[in-house]
Amino acid sequence: MFRNPLPFLVLSGAVIVSGCATQAPAPETAEAVESAGSAKQPGQHIETQNSSLVADVPVEPEVPEAGGGVQTGGVSASVPIKSEVTEAPPPAPTPVPAPASLVGKDVSGLRLLFGNPSFVRVDEPAQLWRYATEGCALYLFLYDDGTDAYHVSHLEFRGTGRSLEEKEACLRSVITARQENTAS
Repeated sequence: MFRNPLPFLVLSGAVIVSGCATQAPAPETAEAVESAGSAKQPGQHIETQNSSLVADVPVEPEVPEAGGGVQTGGVSASVPIKSEVTEAPPPAPTPVPAPASLVGKDVSGLRLLFGNPSFVRVDEPAQLWRYATEGCALYLFLYDDGTDAYHVSHLEFRGTGRSLEEKEACLRSVITARQENTAS
């Protein structure tokens, strides 16, 4: 069929190699996207390496004139370009109960809120529960109410100041430690 296949093979190789060539990197800024849009055809979509930058190219419809020429209208359709990816807001602080609200809580309520204590001492009719974290310790004193149900009658904080904010910070650290232990 071909007398000399060399020109055909060279041409075929050039086509294959040109298909493997990498494209120039996509524009990264809003200005680059807008300037790239002028080289695109109307209605085409510009994609960039940064997925937050997306723009549509202006569309200019052609309207025939009476003299045979073509007049372009000034109509354009565009989408706002988002130039920055916003970060998620920091998580809200772990809600904590008021320290005084722990008085009267039963065993199941304490375990639900704080998990299992790091230390338990039983001296009938009382129990001492300790929850210790790196910065503080919470001591809960539970007493039998006569029905074999224990409830908190007193609590103390160690390793923290006396202010309400410091006590709440200790409670938050105990709750956070429980959440981290159950997550892992």
